[in-house]
Amino acid sequence: MTSFTDRSTAFQKVRKALRKEYGKQTVPVSDCIARQILWFVLLEQSSFQQAEQSLERIDKFFVDLNELRVSLAREIASCIPGTPDAEAKAHRATRVFNSLFWLKNTMDWSFVRGMGVRELRQFFENLEGGDPVLAAAMTMFFSTGHAIPADADVQRTLGRLGLSEEKDDAGQLQSFLERAVTKEEGCETWALLHRLAESVCFPGEPVCEKCPVLSLCPFGEQKMEAARQQQKKATAKPKRAKAKSGDGESGAKVKSAGKGKSRSAKAKPAKSLASGRAAKAAPAAKSGAKAKTAAKTTRASTSAGTGGSAGKAATKRGAAASSGSKSAKSASKSSKAAAAKSTKVTKSSKTVTSTKASKTTAKSASVSSKAAAVKSEKSSARSKSAAASSGKSAGAKAKSARGKGGRSK
Repeated sequence: MTSFTDRSTAFQKVRKALRKEYGKQTVPVSDCIARQILWFVLLEQSSFQQAEQSLERIDKFFVDLNELRVSLAREIASCIPGTPDAEAKAHRATRVFNSLFWLKNTMDWSFVRGMGVRELRQFFENLEGGDPVLAAAMTMFFSTGHAIPADADVQRTLGRLGLSEEKDDAGQLQSFLERAVTKEEGCETWALLHRLAESVCFPGEPVCEKCPVLSLCPFGEQKMEAARQQQKKATAKPKRAKAKSGDGESGAKVKSAGKGKSRSAKAKPAKSLASGRAAKAAPAAKSGAKAKTAAKTTRASTSAGTGGSAGKAATKRGAAASSGSKSAKSASKSSKAAAAKSTKVTKSSKTVTSTKASKTTAKSASVSSKAAAVKSEKSSARSKSAAASSGKSAGAKAKSARGKGGRSK
C-alpha cells in the first residue's frame, strides 16, 4: 500500500469502525496552557484516566507548577506511581517549563494564544523539550489550525494497521493524517486512535481477539493465524500419542495371544501321549486282577480236599495262573517301556509349563503298573505253592489208600 489514495481509503474504514465502537469522542482542554502541556506529556503510552489521575496527584503534592518546575524528576515520579516512564515524562515536563521561564522569566503562557499557526508550531518545535508532536498538539488545542499529533500511541496503531511505512517519521505521519481527515474531524480522530491504543493495542502484547478493527489489521490477522496454527499442533500431538499407545497395546495383546496358543498347542501332544501310555498300561492291571482270582480258586479247591482229581485240577489252574503271571510280566514290561517313552516325552517338553500335568500322569501310570506286576508275581508264587501242597497231600492220600488195600487182602 504505497499510494496516498489507498492509505486514505483504508484509514477512513478504520475511523468509521472505531467511531462505531467507541462513539463520539471529545478532548478536554484546560484554560491553563502549562497544565495542558503537562497532561499531554503524561498521556503518552497511557490512558486518559491514568493521565487525569496523575495530574490530580501532582496537584495534591505540589503547591503549583512553578514548584514542579524546580523539583527533581525522581521526586515527581514518586508522586505518580503506575504511570509508564514516569521519571522520563517528569524530566521532559520540567525541561519545557524551565525553557519558557528562562525565555520569558515567567510561567504565564497566555501569549501562545495570540500566535499564528506557523509561528506556534515553530515555537514549540524549537523549545527545549519540545518536538513536532508537542507542536502539533498545542496547535490542535490552542489555535484554529489543522493539526493531528502523531505521538507514540498513534504511531504504533497506524504501523500495525499497515497505514504507515517503516521510513515514516512523526512529521510524515502527521502530514498524512492532516490530509486524510478534515479539520473538524482532527481532534476526534486523534482521540479515537488513543482509545484503540489504551484498550487493546498495547505497547507490549496487544489483545487482537478483542480488537474492533481486526479484519482491517494485517498485524492482528497474522497473529491470530499463528495462534490457530499453534493450537492445531497442540491438539494434534496428544491424539498421535494416544494412537501410538493404542497400537502398542493391541500389538502386545496379539503377541500374548499367539504365545498362549503356541504353548497350548505344544502341551496337547504331550497330554495325548501320556494318555496313550496310560491306556496301554491298563491291560497289565487287568491281567494282575485275573491272576488274583485264579489264586483264590486254587485255595478253594485245596480246602475242599477232593483227592487226585482235585489235585490235577489244581495243577492245571496253577499252570493257568503261571501263564497269567507270565502275561502279567510281559504287561509290566510293556508298561515299563511305555513309562520310559513317556518320561522321554516329558523331558523334551520341560520348557512348556503345561506339560507338568503329563509328567505326573505318566509317573502315576508307571507306579501303578509296577505295583500291579509285583502283585501278580506274588499271586503266581502263592498259586504255585498251593498247587504243590495240594499235589503232595493227594499223593499221600493215594499211598495210604493203597497200603490199606494191600493189608486187607
